[in-house]
Amino acid sequence: MPRHSVVKREGKLTAVRLTPEEHQEIVRLAESKQRKPHWIMKEALRQYIDREALAEQLRLSTLASWEEFSATGTHITEDEANAWLDTWGTKHEAKPPKCHD
Repeated sequence: MPRHSVVKREGKLTAVRLTPEEHQEIVRLAESKQRKPHWIMKEALRQYIDREALAEQLRLSTLASWEEFSATGTHITEDEANAWLDTWGTKHEAKPPKCHD
């Protein structure tokens, strides 16, 4: 009698309703990459989650910066920022300008 190993998979199964066109495109991409459609869908979801998490971090950082500016008034001007950025990638890369009132 053959022995079967049981593989316990972690994770939650979630169904997504696709249009026939979306499904066909996923299958086409999977074939072109020699992958399973499941891999294509997981990779797309992983990239979306990573991108949205980064966007949320940026949003929260922006709000925190705005709150700090509102409370303290410290800032750098656009000209100061541009002058600093113009040095990036050169032999004379400058340090960031100091914030001021």
